[in-house]
Amino acid sequence: KANKPKFTGILNGFDYHDFDPRDNKDTPINYGIRNLDMKVKNKLYLQKKFNLTESPDLPLICAVTRLTPQKGLDLIDDVMKELVDMGAQFIILGAGAESIEKVFIKAEKKYPEAIAAEMKFDSNLAQTIYAGADMLLMPSRFEPCGLSQIIAMRFGAIPIVRETGGLADTVRDGYTGFVFKHYDKQAFLWAIRRAVDVYYNQKDYWHKMQIRAMKKDFSWKSSAKKYLWLYKKAIRNRNLYLKNQESEKEKHG
Repeated sequence: KANKPKFTGILNGFDYHDFDPRDNKDTPINYGIRNLDMKVKNKLYLQKKFNLTESPDLPLICAVTRLTPQKGLDLIDDVMKELVDMGAQFIILGAGAESIEKVFIKAEKKYPEAIAAEMKFDSNLAQTIYAGADMLLMPSRFEPCGLSQIIAMRFGAIPIVRETGGLADTVRDGYTGFVFKHYDKQAFLWAIRRAVDVYYNQKDYWHKMQIRAMKKDFSWKSSAKKYLWLYKKAIRNRNLYLKNQESEKEKHG
């Protein structure tokens, strides 16, 4: 805490050219801010691909993640039944701990028309999922920066995240996503219910949230500017330090 002023955090960036729904090769139906209504066709594609109930109206929620305890997957497991009960669908893509994989494979078998579990790493499929999903779940225990929520916003999938680390820095509650603070089922479920309520009952506002999220700039260009500012600041501070040292020497002869 004493040295806090000496530290500066800079978010990760990513190449927007590789994650652009307007011309992305892994997006079945390309779209952008001007024709955002076309995004739903990607949802229908995913529903058919994973044998989920085919409906443009049902909220499709996703998680694209490493399967580790850090990612808060126990919370997602805790809300599976509630997600299905509220009429939502859920697709999870990821690989990792076998014990966690089994949890979601079991959920898929229990709710085959509402849940799909792809237990593997597939960067191409990940972008297809972002393109078709309405929301992303990311209830991490801790997250230095995180990229999934940033990519999701680029594709107009609204992130539901825990207020920690880079998630708190990149997602603004009620503006570009939904944020909860305490690491427990009820707090997480409350955030999901808020998101689903806006999705169903405030269509215009949901559309505005998607546009705001898609317009956010988390490119390396933005991060590079912050690095440049930090380097210049470090040089100024160093020069000031040397100047003060020289002055002290002159005072003491």
